[in-house]
Amino acid sequence: MSGIDELDIYIGLMERQLQRPFNTRITLTDGRFNSREELYVFSIRRSEYKKLEQIRGGYSFEFGGREHPCSIVDLRTNQVRLRIEELREERIEEGTINVDTTNIIKREKWGLQQLKEEQFLDKRRLLFTRRFSGGTQSECIFEENLNEEQRHAVEYAVGVQDVYLIWGPPGTGKTTIVPEIVRNYIRLHENSKILVCSYTNRAVDNVVKKLFNRFSIVRFGDSTLSGDTRYKDALFEEQLKRKERV
Repeated sequence: MSGIDELDIYIGLMERQLQRPFNTRITLTDGRFNSREELYVFSIRRSEYKKLEQIRGGYSFEFGGREHPCSIVDLRTNQVRLRIEELREERIEEGTINVDTTNIIKREKWGLQQLKEEQFLDKRRLLFTRRFSGGTQSECIFEENLNEEQRHAVEYAVGVQDVYLIWGPPGTGKTTIVPEIVRNYIRLHENSKILVCSYTNRAVDNVVKKLFNRFSIVRFGDSTLSGDTRYKDALFEEQLKRKERV
């Protein structure tokens, strides 16, 4: 069946989740509006930070009895930076960021349904029949002080030919090894172009900081580096401005 049965099981799971979507409310305090960057800076308790770090969904900010669509620009253990639509209060003593997973689940269900189409037969075989071509353990050069498991993850990620999953709970160093994978992959595969994506802007920006002086980088999307002149040349908007002036 090339994975059709398995897909139906996952689609059924998505349908159950949509019947009872997981929503959560996270309290933020001491909000200040940064007019230069047009965003808000809030304090967040560590317990709330852990919840927000692990949840993905549609974000809205509740204040004064109204909800405003918002996006997370940066998330740290004690601070969160938000871009909030149609809200320009100088100070907000307390507000709530609401996370709605409904749209995420709907997109996942739609993707699984698309995967059932005949045109994606090869992808289904890759994902469900376990016929991976695999990869080899490559000899790498490390710049970070990694433990043995992290080193093995980099060595196999660089040599993989199909898909390689690195899994670990928060704090196990997944973001730390990404620049190592990029550096070694480019070293072993000339003229490579690599796309680095993440749920959080902070994670992408950490990779940019580690690789900025080594490679040609285009940082696309909201960034915590927009106010840091050291990395200005990496921002897509800045590169676009330079091309327009030529």
